Amino acid sequence: MRVGKGKRSKARNRPKLTRSRPTAEQQRARSVRKRPPRITIDTSIKEVVDRYPDLYGVFEDHGLHFCAGCYVMLASTIGTGANYSGLKPADRRALLKELNRLAAEGVHGTAPASSSAA
Repeated sequence: MRVGKGKRSKARNRPKLTRSRPTAEQQRARSVRKRPPRITIDTSIKEVVDRYPDLYGVFEDHGLHFCAGCYVMLASTIGTGANYSGLKPADRRALLKELNRLAAEGVHGTAPASSSAA
């Protein structure tokens, strides 16, 4: 007697579910939607400056100065640096908004070439 003879399993009669591959256009659309990591109050200043070197001046413009005698260090978070610098909540929000806007626009390459190099 052979094993397996008899009624067929109902699973064999079901149609196969296949997934279609995304088109090249769909793949490009997905890759375009990728956003840079969000900069928050808990992000370290060093992490931002390492990833986006051109944003160093934004901290200075908003009152976070990096001098030898102050407590704002690159290793501290943006929130801690803002506390030490005495930034008001509205100023903190403005700083984060500008950092995220510039990061989303792609301002993160190497520092701009000096004009004297030409």
